[in-house]
Amino acid sequence: MADKLTPTTLPEYLMWYEALQREVAWFLCQTMLARLQHGATRDEVLRWLLGRPFALTIPPSITQRAREYFQSAYEESSRQRQKGSRSPEGTTKHRVKFYPKEGNHQESSVKV
Repeated sequence: MADKLTPTTLPEYLMWYEALQREVAWFLCQTMLARLQHGATRDEVLRWLLGRPFALTIPPSITQRAREYFQSAYEESSRQRQKGSRSPEGTTKHRVKFYPKEGNHQESSVKV
């Protein structure tokens, strides 16, 4: 009976489930950014997210969160491109640094 959800264990379970949702969304976002790096367009990447078979099995909240993470990283990358940021070598490099607002992940950067 110890594994049953009780009013005292329910908040712990909900916190765990919320963290799991953030982890899955973060992973999906990283996959989307990698697809961009390999030449896919933004629209193709979004279609990939919404057209996958798992789109029917993963809760919409996770798909929406992954889309928000991706959009945030994509907009940041676009702002950097507009500023014309240059790397020390003198070539223009566009990097997407993604920090999930809710997660505790280490920095990740992907060339776009």
